Amino acid sequence: MPHADAGPAGIAAPERNSRAFPDVAGITADSGGRYAWTLPFALLSFSFLAPPPTSVPMQVATWMLLPSGTAAGTWTALVLAVAGTAAYAVAGPGR
Repeated sequence: MPHADAGPAGIAAPERNSRAFPDVAGITADSGGRYAWTLPFALLSFSFLAPPPTSVPMQVATWMLLPSGTAAGTWTALVLAVAGTAAYAVAGPGR
């Protein structure tokens, strides 16, 4: 059952973020385990320090803080989820 704040795709913002954010780590996991934490940490830090998302590029950059009905947040999460899953499936974990 979708949350009360679910957007047009029926996915609420916390659910969207919890599905896409681990895949951000998957994008960097194949580059080496030592620095795999840097991209998720930088993305999370930037989203809290960025100015208000008034333009589409800023909405894409701060997708984790957008409400669930925002198309830029939903599409960014979807692209990151697919890219992270594909990168991890092709390259596997770094050694």
